[in-house]
Amino acid sequence: MLSEPRSIAFILDCMHPPVRHEPKTLQQFFADQSSDADLGYQNFATNALGAQLTTVHGPTDLPGSTAHSLLAFGADRFQVKEEWPRISLDHFVSRARKAVELAMDSFAIPMITGIQCVVRALASVQGYPDSRSFLDEAFLGFETEDRDLLGKDPGLLGLRLMFPAQGDDTGVHNVRIESFQADPRSVFLEETGAWPGPVRSDNLDPVEHAVRQAYDFVTDNVIAFLDRRSRENDDL
Repeated sequence: MLSEPRSIAFILDCMHPPVRHEPKTLQQFFADQSSDADLGYQNFATNALGAQLTTVHGPTDLPGSTAHSLLAFGADRFQVKEEWPRISLDHFVSRARKAVELAMDSFAIPMITGIQCVVRALASVQGYPDSRSFLDEAFLGFETEDRDLLGKDPGLLGLRLMFPAQGDDTGVHNVRIESFQADPRSVFLEETGAWPGPVRSDNLDPVEHAVRQAYDFVTDNVIAFLDRRSRENDDL
C-alpha cells in the first residue's frame, strides 16, 4: 500500500496575448504585491522578457528543506511556482488567484488564453524493498532475459500516461509515475493538466478549478490506482 502523498511542487502557468513589460510597471507591481500577505515576494529582478519575483525559505545547502517561491513574467505568460512548499493547497490557490488578479490589472492583460498546472508529489511504498521493486512487479514485470537483452539494470523505472479531454473535463492530463532516486522508498508523481481559455478578470474561478483538479487527479485518482496495484501484488 501507499502512504498519503506529500506535495513537493505546485506550478501554475497562465498564457495570454503578448504584452510588452515596461520596467517601471514591473517595479510598481513588485511594490504593490509587497503589501499583500498572500504574495509578499522578497526579491525582484528584471530580464529581457519581464521579471522574476522570488523568496527562498530555509537553508540553501540542504536539498528538500529549502522552499522556493517564484512569480515570473514573460511576454506571453506568467508563472506562479512553489517548490518544496511550506504552504497548503488552499494557501497556494489563494496566492495564485491574487497573483493572476493583480497581474491582469497591472499589465492590462485582457484574458488568459490557456492554463497549465503541474502538481508533483511523493508517496512512500509499503511492503516492497523500494519503489523500483514496486513499479517492476506491479506494472513492468522485468525478467532476467529482459535484463540480459538490455545489458544492464535500469536505475529508474516508471510509466507515463496521457488522458485527453473527455466529457465535462476539458483538461488534458499527463501523468508521470517514477521511482525516486533521492528516496528509494518513495514514488515520484507528476500531473500536468492543461485547460483552454478564455478566462477573464471578472471570473477567475477557472484558475482555482484547474489547480484543484490537477491536485485531486494526482492525490486521489493516481494514488488510488497505485494503491490498488500494490494491494493486488500483496495478495499474490
